[in-house]
Amino acid sequence: MKISSSNYSTQFKAHKVATTKNTIGKVVTNIDIYKLGREDASFLKKLADSIDFKKLFPKLNEYALDRWNNIFRYCISGALSNINTSYIAFSDNKPCGILTYYPDRNNLFLDGICSIPTQINQKVNLVGKTLFYQIFKDAQENNAKGIVLSAVNNGPFNVVNKYEELGFKKDPTTYPYTKMFCNKHKIADQLKELPFSIQYKTTKDEKINLNNLMN
Repeated sequence: MKISSSNYSTQFKAHKVATTKNTIGKVVTNIDIYKLGREDASFLKKLADSIDFKKLFPKLNEYALDRWNNIFRYCISGALSNINTSYIAFSDNKPCGILTYYPDRNNLFLDGICSIPTQINQKVNLVGKTLFYQIFKDAQENNAKGIVLSAVNNGPFNVVNKYEELGFKKDPTTYPYTKMFCNKHKIADQLKELPFSIQYKTTKDEKINLNNLMN
């Protein structure tokens, strides 16, 4: 995947908030997290059009690919909202994940999270958990009572099980989405547990032109 910097406004500069070094067995990946702002709208719209899930993940069936693409575009839409807080993850100079949420009374509502394939049939290890670490951190810093989400039941991957591993409890009565909640105590547990595989390091407040990172 290559995105030409000439297609984007030179005003696109996201805040780099953290670098991470993540380990699964002997596999190590480095992921940088950037906080998106209103000035990034042009970049996000063009990013949405640059990702071709059918080419990047041809082993999935068409229905699963369509659902993945819809989730991705929904995350882009959320990131364009003025009320949402949004992050994009980069690994090896390629976007590999996006997360967006908004305040919901005393909670944070996870509006959307989506991995972005970076090579044929390949996602970046731990990108989902890395982005969850960020929202867990935000929830704790904002003294939120918890995090609410509505999990997609018919997406390309079984996300409900993954969310349960991260401390979320599901409401079995909800359909077609599974409403789930992670309270502040489970959030604190995850912020202690995740660093065993995710080494998160806050960076100085700096703005980076992500166009210059693209391969």
